[in-house]
Amino acid sequence: MIHNSGGDLLLEEYARHRRDLTDPKCSALEIEAREFKPIPGGDYHLTMRLESVSSKEKIYGMGQYQQDSLDLKGHDLELAHRNSQASVPFALSSLGYGLLWNNPAIGRAVLGKNVMSFEAYSTKVLDYWIVWIHSDLNKLEMLIVPGCRGYSRRDRGSLRPRNRSGTYDA
Repeated sequence: MIHNSGGDLLLEEYARHRRDLTDPKCSALEIEAREFKPIPGGDYHLTMRLESVSSKEKIYGMGQYQQDSLDLKGHDLELAHRNSQASVPFALSSLGYGLLWNNPAIGRAVLGKNVMSFEAYSTKVLDYWIVWIHSDLNKLEMLIVPGCRGYSRRDRGSLRPRNRSGTYDA
């Protein structure tokens, strides 16, 4: 979970399983927040899921797409450059945070009303950054939260901490 300095919840990873029966989000769905699925050649199909914490949230940014809406909430975007499309995977939320999907792989971003997901079709690493800017009459704060820079394990797709900097390794 990522909170701003005021304690408000900005983002939460979306996972549903039965590992903790006392968890209010306990479910039989078996959905992981971070999935690394091996593909031929040694890379992985990566999916990261985040819970949408507000039904009123609006998402802006993500580059130049041929569409008529400014609010991207509810859209499914291809993360690839095309003749009339420039993908810049930085999303700015009306809740006051920005998320940079720091992965050059071709993929997709689904900015759903209940779950947001980011996919890379062929990668070895999960890397994203979250920024939050809070301003009032007397101060301007900026919090930069490096997400996760992770490498998958082939056997289960789980991540293990390598050091205190937030870097993960197999």
